[in-house]
Amino acid sequence: MSGLVERPCNQCSKGASAATMRENWRAVGEALKVGRGMHPSDKAFGKWCREEGFDMHREARADAMWYAENFGVVGYDTTVTHPSWIRRTYNAAQRIGPLPPDLDEIISDTSIELDTRSAERVVKLVRRSEAGDEGSALVV
Repeated sequence: MSGLVERPCNQCSKGASAATMRENWRAVGEALKVGRGMHPSDKAFGKWCREEGFDMHREARADAMWYAENFGVVGYDTTVTHPSWIRRTYNAAQRIGPLPPDLDEIISDTSIELDTRSAERVVKLVRRSEAGDEGSALVV
């Protein structure tokens, strides 16, 4: 396994560009996913991580694996480089993100006013409906 990636601390050094650091964390996540597949128990996986140089906090390991799995769909702030912050930023955007582009074009009735919380609920309902979640069918 040592040929797959170097130690995470060496790969994600402060001298690397943000894009390089994100790519390195993705590679770390991929390596961790391989190790997790080889060692289903937490204890064995933790031991493997220490032996292979992935001796970081287990939440950082989980976030790196999440990032590797979601690398293609995660939009990111170019200043965010650690997988834990990327995951938090992504999750926050999913909860209260901007209106999808197709909703920006809707001409609304000016007599309807929504406060911020109500607008967030509408966006959440639309996203749930688009994802096919139960109980969120939009009837027009």
